[in-house]
Amino acid sequence: MTVHGVETLLTESYPYPELVGDQLCNLHVRPCVMIPFSEAAFPDLMDAFRAEGSSPHCHEGTESASEENDRLLAHVDDVEAFFAGKLWTEVLDPALSGFSTELVAAPYRDTTFESAIHADFSPRWKIEAYLFTTEEPPAELEAIREAKEKALRSLRDGRYPTERTAEHRLAEIRAKSELFGYPDCCTEQFLEEREDRFDVLLEIGAERIEELQAECESRSQLQSAFESELEAQGLPLQDLNVESRIVQQLEYVNIGRYFEDWSEDELSEFYQQKSRDPLPEFFYAFFTADFYPHHPRCEAAIEVGRRIESTLRESDPALVPLYRATLMTNVFSCLGFDDRQVHRRLLSDTIATHDDKP
Repeated sequence: MTVHGVETLLTESYPYPELVGDQLCNLHVRPCVMIPFSEAAFPDLMDAFRAEGSSPHCHEGTESASEENDRLLAHVDDVEAFFAGKLWTEVLDPALSGFSTELVAAPYRDTTFESAIHADFSPRWKIEAYLFTTEEPPAELEAIREAKEKALRSLRDGRYPTERTAEHRLAEIRAKSELFGYPDCCTEQFLEEREDRFDVLLEIGAERIEELQAECESRSQLQSAFESELEAQGLPLQDLNVESRIVQQLEYVNIGRYFEDWSEDELSEFYQQKSRDPLPEFFYAFFTADFYPHHPRCEAAIEVGRRIESTLRESDPALVPLYRATLMTNVFSCLGFDDRQVHRRLLSDTIATHDDKP
């Protein structure tokens, strides 16, 4: 299939410019991309979801955590149907063509695997929209669904992660990496880092994290106590998250030349200028959000990013400036600046100031 109609979304009024510059631009080259329905990206839509009554936040009772997990699993079809309808009425334009979509919804627990010391073990929903250009839905979607359900069912007492939970989570990551066409070197690095994280958190134990939460009176005190637990396991805090590794690597490529402590107006001007010309090579390694190359100089990841731009220049040249601006935003996010509204304004400004938009 060939993706059509994306350029019609190059308007300042379209509320999700990051979807155009990221997922829809990527879909010109990659066979499948994913839109996560998060609170940060779609607050109004998530509010509407809770109002429907399918969300765990809408239920109260005396059921055990395992019983609640089972009840939520029974709602999967309803949740997927709700978001499937919203996807083409509130997120994507019906004029788009050349790809199909499928929703994958799954309840999960906010365990230490997700939030470490800030885990509250409450039930939540993870909803993902997959966009693909193949004739049939990718086979990996069933593997992803299965891994999500098995991870939830593997929780001890319906709340606490186990070794089996880690295995299922790693299986989900691998299936997604294969589906999205991520370079093998980056996938293996990320899997190794995630496995180390899971092992350490299992060694500390979720109950110990709950004890620390109860003992500490402030976030800083909790952070200090957690660092002591990590040191006992031989894993410094900065090695627990892949984001810390990326920040250190970006420092080696002198990222400070491109992103300083600027005002939003200065950043907007910077985006508009830099999006007119090819970016420094390492930016192309960050071709999509929530992807972590094994290094900013990764040749395989850079090749994917450059291939997307080359394809856009031939098929939809009006999308190139927004794609470049989105690459900058992806790098910016890795540096810890993830204000969604500021990102959207920067991308919208890029759209508004380029003369080659339709």
